[in-house]
Amino acid sequence: MLLFWIIIFAMVAGTLAMILPPLLKPSEALAKNKLEEKRAIYQQLFDEIRQDKASGMLDDAQYEAAKIELERRMLDELDIK
Repeated sequence: MLLFWIIIFAMVAGTLAMILPPLLKPSEALAKNKLEEKRAIYQQLFDEIRQDKASGMLDDAQYEAAKIELERRMLDELDIK
């Protein structure tokens, strides 16, 4: 009977050893999707400040300041170096 339990334990441990590692580490595809979402959001924000400049809501100095601040935020958040 002891042999039976040893075999069952070994089978369960082997199965868990094969199943758990992929489940515990984050998927590369998921990380890539999050990065693409963030890039799309920042692209939209850049487009908005360009439209604000084109419509006259921002002058050149305000546009440059907004663009620089947005670039800093993007680089910090996306960790691009």
